[in-house]
Amino acid sequence: MTAPCQTVRNVAHAAALLALLPIVACSQSPPNPTETRPMPAPAPTATQPAAPAVFVNGQRIADATLAALNRHYRMQIAPGRYWYDRTSGAAGPEGGPTLAFIMPGLDLGGPLQANASNGNTGVFVNGRELPAWDLAGLTRLVGYILPGRYFLDAMGNAGIEGGPPTVNLIAASRQAAASGGGDGWYSNSAQAGGNSSGGAGYVMGTDASGKSWGAAYGF
Repeated sequence: MTAPCQTVRNVAHAAALLALLPIVACSQSPPNPTETRPMPAPAPTATQPAAPAVFVNGQRIADATLAALNRHYRMQIAPGRYWYDRTSGAAGPEGGPTLAFIMPGLDLGGPLQANASNGNTGVFVNGRELPAWDLAGLTRLVGYILPGRYFLDAMGNAGIEGGPPTVNLIAASRQAAASGGGDGWYSNSAQAGGNSSGGAGYVMGTDASGKSWGAAYGF
């Protein structure tokens, strides 16, 4: 009879526990479905300063590309907006004239726009309309230039768009120096020449690899 008695006792214990459950449940506060717990505030994060932005032909240059250019040329390109002529290497501030000639053919920015320099002369070089001071510099070098479309390559060869070269700007610089036009000069040892007049001028030349370079000032 031991087993039946043990079974009866177990059933009695279970019934007692079931009887206590409502009492325990009533002693606890029911959860409030509308109660919301405050979300923990996000941990403060250090804000990184925005990298200096350089735009070329309307497109932002990637930070990695800019860093590579700075290392290659051992210079720091100032933040700002620039235009760049891949064919000749001419470059300048967006809306402004030519300020320098750099390496041609660099994959920088978008296509060169006709209004990159806000020119109004009717003279286009490699698709860019020249501003008055660009045209003045070329006029001092090669004489009067009719409105039209022209090309200029990285070796200084220039002519009417679609036609053959009709002038070389480096050779024209040598000729101007020889004829005493303005304050022209040319150095065979440096393979560079220039001209100045009225506080404005230019310098052009070729490097050891035969590529042309140049800069203008004071226009």
